[in-house]
Amino acid sequence: MEQIKIPEKLYDCFEHAGRSITYAPGETVYLQGDSADCLYLVKRGRVRAFYVTRTGKELTYEIIEKGKIIGESSFECSMNGKSRKLCLLPTERLRF
Repeated sequence: MEQIKIPEKLYDCFEHAGRSITYAPGETVYLQGDSADCLYLVKRGRVRAFYVTRTGKELTYEIIEKGKIIGESSFECSMNGKSRKLCLLPTERLRF
């Protein structure tokens, strides 16, 4: 399923609805099993989305780029996050 990319001209709307958080490479945005009580817009940077198997193996399924929303599938189903999200580059996200 292809995600919609949010145009930069709309970032101000998201900033008014939430707050900006900055991460360094290697920092975790959220962990597998965390409560999905909000959404995130990647304002700059890249985020690796991956699963951790029972044996501890990490399986990357997506690299999330600037302009993409994170957490929408878990949020709309009122579920806990199904995967981990780890920053690959200096990243700024908007939490709303």
